[in-house]
Amino acid sequence: MQLDLELSLYHLSIVENMRTDEEYNYYQGAVAKMLSLKDMHITEAEILQRHQKQSMEEVFEQVKDGSVMYFRTEQEVQGNKTTIWYDTWMDYIISEKDQLYALFFTYKMRHLGLLHLDDFLHYQLTQKYDGNFSRLRDS
Repeated sequence: MQLDLELSLYHLSIVENMRTDEEYNYYQGAVAKMLSLKDMHITEAEILQRHQKQSMEEVFEQVKDGSVMYFRTEQEVQGNKTTIWYDTWMDYIISEKDQLYALFFTYKMRHLGLLHLDDFLHYQLTQKYDGNFSRLRDS
């Protein structure tokens, strides 16, 4: 088995989905916050097209016993409330340049067993921080 040492949003979401509803909802909120800071929302039309459905109710009915992959929030745009959607299971690698990186780094660490923690930390230190422990510590 190949160990995934990147901070893959998709893989993090799979594991977090297995936790309690309260924990998963908190996690989805953190993902939505990070994606909103990057202006990476998805339109309702894109979601409907992806699932080949006519309404969001049909989309959520389709995944009723599965995983809720979308997070909905409302934002005020030019005085009007607008619904904004985020794909919390998107194929995205979280980098050290992303806001909330430290939070997702911690999520990844809690997913790993003790036997893999050293491999993960070594990979991150050498691949992302050029072996500079001070940069890793201060990020």
